[in-house]
Amino acid sequence: MSTDAEGSGAAERQLPRDDEVFLDHVGFFVADMDRATQRFERLGFAVQPQNTHYNAGPDGALVPAGTVNRLITLRIGYLEILAATLDTPLAAQLRRSLDRYEGLHLVALGHADVPAQEARLRAAGMSTQPAVRLRRPLDSMPKKPLVGFHVLRTEPGVMPEGRVQYCGHETPDLVWLPGWTEHPNGAEALTDFLIVEADPAEAAGRFATFSGRPPVAEEPGRYAIPLDRGRLTICDTDVAARMLPGFAAASLPFEAAVALRVNDPVQTLSFLNNRGVAADLLAPDLIHVAPADGMGAHILFHGQGSAPVWRKLPHR
Repeated sequence: MSTDAEGSGAAERQLPRDDEVFLDHVGFFVADMDRATQRFERLGFAVQPQNTHYNAGPDGALVPAGTVNRLITLRIGYLEILAATLDTPLAAQLRRSLDRYEGLHLVALGHADVPAQEARLRAAGMSTQPAVRLRRPLDSMPKKPLVGFHVLRTEPGVMPEGRVQYCGHETPDLVWLPGWTEHPNGAEALTDFLIVEADPAEAAGRFATFSGRPPVAEEPGRYAIPLDRGRLTICDTDVAARMLPGFAAASLPFEAAVALRVNDPVQTLSFLNNRGVAADLLAPDLIHVAPADGMGAHILFHGQGSAPVWRKLPHR
């Protein structure tokens, strides 16, 4: 089994095979979809048109779930932007998250067999909601084809970090649409996700159970969960404050940062500076964008071969 092998076949493949576990996507919860779209476009992301989420009713009819999304699809992985639109239980959950802070609230791991993960987690004593097949029309296409996902979430309260789930793609061609994986800022891959915790050892144990991958203690107060593509990083507030300029946790736990690989960090920095984004060069191939410009999150753009980014950060 390979784990987080940069340059390996798994690292450059969009979908997992067999028992591989990938960092599939992460999600931003936002109060105003139009404003959020403008902010991500300012950062140089191509943002797909808006879609409406639906649940299947007892008769099979699609019922609005109360949320909408827009995707930023990378060549490897993607970012999801979500907002509430109606008064539904799902929308209420999103709004409660916004009461804590606006920004990252979702992390999704990819697996080829989501029901198998449901059985594994229940056997390990981790309570999950039943795995479901979700559908949403692709509103930007004339015939509105149905985009399909197999999704598994833990029971409420099991993972207080936010919406933690497995995602199996049934229609990947309707997610990674032609022409939408190229971005002016050069972003091409989702590589890492940082979560700040009051007790990182405890949280690392839960995420190890959820992912089926053992945690690695990298330094006092910081753990990694290396996956077959990408990784999760979990640390305490002291470590986060040393790694991230201007770090302040809105509340704990706090999904604080996302790392993205770019094809040319020099060009990315130039692009961001020309857009008026406050981007700092923390290392020759590592760029930091603060939450004020990063939609509530620290965004780290890094070059080829420099993941994980945390070992490149100067500890202040």
